[in-house]
Amino acid sequence: MIPDCGKLISISNWEALYNQPFLVDAQLYAHVGDKRQVHNDFRDRIGHVIAAGDSRIKILHALKEACSIPDFIWEPLNG
Repeated sequence: MIPDCGKLISISNWEALYNQPFLVDAQLYAHVGDKRQVHNDFRDRIGHVIAAGDSRIKILHALKEACSIPDFIWEPLNG
């Protein structure tokens, strides 16, 4: 779970996304050391993944799988 505000201290397995057969595009916007505040809008995005498949169910499954591949570690900010 991402804290309401925090500092990104680690990203692992992002590159593993590029080996997935469903992947069309993946971009990471955040970098280790970035500080973020949750706004519950577009400013909360740290990247995107675009998947393709021959059915809606397969695409939804691919996106769910994609979300489980990278690991982001956040450190809460004090105050």
